[in-house]
Amino acid sequence: MGGKRYLQRRKERLVRRHIGYDFDPDGTVTRAMAVTVLGRFSKDEIVASNTEFTDVTTEKYYANYVSWGAENGVVKGISETEFAPESAVTREQMSAMIIRYLNYEEIPLPTGSEKIKEHSDYEQISNYAKEDMAICYEMGLIKGHDSGLIEPNGNLTRAQLASIMARISTYFKNTK
Repeated sequence: MGGKRYLQRRKERLVRRHIGYDFDPDGTVTRAMAVTVLGRFSKDEIVASNTEFTDVTTEKYYANYVSWGAENGVVKGISETEFAPESAVTREQMSAMIIRYLNYEEIPLPTGSEKIKEHSDYEQISNYAKEDMAICYEMGLIKGHDSGLIEPNGNLTRAQLASIMARISTYFKNTK
């Protein structure tokens, strides 16, 4: 089997196992999907619990994952009472979630990279996410585009999430 085809199938299996949806590589990842993937990836026992977010109701598939993420500092709401689970997650938001997740797992992290500043849209990264994106970039979890952009405010696609999770899995194997 060709290398690219093998990697594509590996990514699809990883996403199906952690999201449970059809792969749809160009589909947009929501905030709910992102925390669900991280929660399932953690292999923690996710128990039913309530959340402070009024827009996350208990019957939703992601409710326990949002609660887990908030309790463990992996995710934050867009306000004190709102999570916006169906909103698209941006590349900078995902970077912040990833770094919080890696800190939760007590995984050693490198310092941020200055190389990320070479991207022409670096200044568009929100202040809260600059260091997180720089660390993810240094780790190779988030990559720039051939166009020279890092697209911090671009919506994360499922294909990008699958690639990120495969890279995190490899990073875990190499650090544990």
